[in-house]
Amino acid sequence: MRLPFSCVLLFVVTLTSCSHEDRKQAYDDYFTSKGFNGQVYISRNGGIVYQNTFGNSNFETKKATSSDDSYLIGSITKQFTSFSILMLQDRGLLSTKDSIGKYFPKLLKHWSGITIHELLSHSSGIPDFDDLPNFTIAVPYSADDLVNKIIADSLPFFKKGKFRYSSISFVILGGIIEKVSGTNYCDFLTKNIFSPLQMTKTGCITNENELVTKGYAKYDEGAFKKVPYSSLTYSVGNSNLYSNVNDLIKWNSCIKAGKLISYSAYQKWFSRYTEIQEQSEYEDKGDYIGYA
Repeated sequence: MRLPFSCVLLFVVTLTSCSHEDRKQAYDDYFTSKGFNGQVYISRNGGIVYQNTFGNSNFETKKATSSDDSYLIGSITKQFTSFSILMLQDRGLLSTKDSIGKYFPKLLKHWSGITIHELLSHSSGIPDFDDLPNFTIAVPYSADDLVNKIIADSLPFFKKGKFRYSSISFVILGGIIEKVSGTNYCDFLTKNIFSPLQMTKTGCITNENELVTKGYAKYDEGAFKKVPYSSLTYSVGNSNLYSNVNDLIKWNSCIKAGKLISYSAYQKWFSRYTEIQEQSEYEDKGDYIGYA
């Protein structure tokens, strides 16, 4: 499930040669004219080209947006999940060739043979939450609870080997991280990614009050209105992280420098695995999906 949230924008624009002040004013005018609300950070060759904040992080209290504000980052969570899987493989604790039945033995045969690789590359045939309009489960729940629900409801299964976006796959991956590491998902990421990179504004959301920033949408009448909060504890490994622009820059710098996991793991992370065969709102036909 891909959820709407207030944006943290990492935006790259090429402008003709001009002074720093002229360039800053051009960016200011552009984002103001678009009614943008959030944080903007533009870098080039490791240097800051432009950084600014716009609007409010809380429209009820009129709190101005700050570069310290954290936002729900939705499916960017999946990057951290796939990265963690490869970190565990580096340590010899799992293999992307492993079948998920190794970690969830109760799964039916046609599910249990799915590999971690197929989950990561969206080629497992496992449906997405969006494919299941009548799917309901009490929250919060664990990956094991989700697997039990899959078994009880005999959820549909699509053809393996073809691209089909699946958030459910990443909830299962989050569960595998917990089973293999012997700790919960958030503690594993904090110890192995967030703390080493000093990502102090990044973590797992467990209730609405943890975030100063709230989610808003702009409706037909033009005013921003708060989007009703829905518990994301069911989406551990899929969309349960929050972060801010400064922490995501640290994350990007880690990736560019090839830190925390091996070179071969990075090669796997960025490889092209599954071709997108149909155009959609989120994916372009002909592109390829990797782990990242």
